[in-house]
Amino acid sequence: QEQGKRQRQDESSEYAGKKPRDAASMLRELMDEQTKLAPFLTMLPHCAELLKREIEALQNAESSPGPYFSSLYGTPDPNNVEYSIVNQQDLGNGNCRVSMRVEAPVDKYPGFNFVGRLLGPRGNTLKEIQRDSNCKMLIRGKGSVKLKPGETEEQLSRLAQHAHLTEPLHILVDYEGPQINREPSLARARSLLKVLLHPPSSDEDDLVKKQQLRELALMNGTYKDHHTEPRSRAPMGGGGGGGGGMGGMGGGR
Repeated sequence: QEQGKRQRQDESSEYAGKKPRDAASMLRELMDEQTKLAPFLTMLPHCAELLKREIEALQNAESSPGPYFSSLYGTPDPNNVEYSIVNQQDLGNGNCRVSMRVEAPVDKYPGFNFVGRLLGPRGNTLKEIQRDSNCKMLIRGKGSVKLKPGETEEQLSRLAQHAHLTEPLHILVDYEGPQINREPSLARARSLLKVLLHPPSSDEDDLVKKQQLRELALMNGTYKDHHTEPRSRAPMGGGGGGGGGMGGMGGGR
């Protein structure tokens, strides 16, 4: 009995020493397992229900959507986003494929650089919200393609792959996976896109832009932490400043 007690204590200590996984990683792993188990879920109804509840609990707990959408922005809200389902397909075994189109409010914010704000520095913002929502996203419509000197959108729109340039700016969101995760994933995508597509009225209140500029400065090696002691100046003739401009990040009005 004493030996069994020591064994349980050892196992508890070993478990306690392990670094816990963050909720976002755990959620992705559970959704991946759910996809793999999809063909067998009808034969394992209790297992399916427990897995579904755990996924929903993690999704509800994820009120802070990551580095770009921390709790500073409040709980993400999928409402008041103009969208439409443009395609849906039943893949069998409880899986589906859905395409959703989310409109950019270009009329409400004329001249605003939505493309730069959606992409972020080196495309990191778009990558982050794709991981967070478990959806793939493409920016389409007028202003979504970087033109070469002498090119016009009218010219490019005659090509099949650029026919979308005749349409208003929008985001195509694609979800593929278990049917039961369809609505949570699409709602999550709309929530995150809403933060990007409805900027505050002033730059001072625009926390997304501040975060993107901070990340860009870190990438270029020009970030200065105002909470630390200033570094001594480099000798005259020292190396130049960090490279890399704003590129396609933008976000200005």
